[in-house]
Amino acid sequence: AARFPSAQALSEELERYLDGVPIQTRPTAAWVRMARQVRRNPWAAAAWLLFAFSLLAVGIAWRSQRTSADRGVELAQSLRVGLEHARSLSEKDENGAAVEELRGLLETLETVPGETELRLEVMAELAHLLNRVQSPAEALEWVEAAEAHLPDDPGRFAGPRTRLLLAAVTAHRTLEDMQSTVVVAERAYDYAHEWLPPGDPLRLESVEGFAVGSPSLSHEERIEVLGEGVDEAREHAPKGGSLGSLLLLKGHLLGQSRKFDEALDCIEESLAIDRWNHGESPGDVALTRYVRGNVLVQMNRLPEEREDLEAALPIFVTNDPVDMASGTL
Repeated sequence: AARFPSAQALSEELERYLDGVPIQTRPTAAWVRMARQVRRNPWAAAAWLLFAFSLLAVGIAWRSQRTSADRGVELAQSLRVGLEHARSLSEKDENGAAVEELRGLLETLETVPGETELRLEVMAELAHLLNRVQSPAEALEWVEAAEAHLPDDPGRFAGPRTRLLLAAVTAHRTLEDMQSTVVVAERAYDYAHEWLPPGDPLRLESVEGFAVGSPSLSHEERIEVLGEGVDEAREHAPKGGSLGSLLLLKGHLLGQSRKFDEALDCIEESLAIDRWNHGESPGDVALTRYVRGNVLVQMNRLPEEREDLEAALPIFVTNDPVDMASGTL
């Protein structure tokens, strides 16, 4: 009735439509049709409205969560870059600066949920560097703090776990707690050989701690354990610093056994490794030449021995608090 006031008006509009003439009435607006549907089916309309609002809320929440997750990933990546920078500082013997950077990373990680593995890596690196700056007691404190974050599954985060154990070995040895040193060194060796792949630097480092610290091993057995580590490093990590370190320690023990030729072979191979011989830390080369000098003096090859020790001396004076070479000279 609102659109056609009379039957005559409706008849005329139909004739115009049949004759192909434009009609005068206009379609009902969409909002009018919707209002009619709401009046006819109010419960169905309410259900559709609720559904629409639910979809909108889910979309907003998903977008917010995704944005938050993206920010978390970016922050974690930034923190990992900071960890690598701290490691590069320690390789240049800038240990104090590296320690401060790691402390800052841990403060930031307190505001980041999750990231357990990264947190453990930073703690392990900090404990390791605290040993290098002669703070073994604090290193042990960080090892204990890290243990609170370790999951029950022993195979998870095997790298940081081993690093923490090795840091504890060094700290106990520095504090002259030999009983704890032995227990933790054997634990680190067993754990690393169960959970880390052959050639892993931390697994090879555990060999050193076990060979030096285990009282159950005879002198010859220590050399044998180190020999196994050397063979593993040659096969899986021939250019790594771990091989140079194992060779150096094995050469030192062979020298004590008066097997001088074998000792020199080990030390010469250690010096020939590029990364070991030309790495960022000059103390590595100095220590190797110092050990070789001590073997040479026992062989009465004094001119060569003096050359090694004189080369080592200035590096120890500038990089090490204990001047080992001068006493031998």
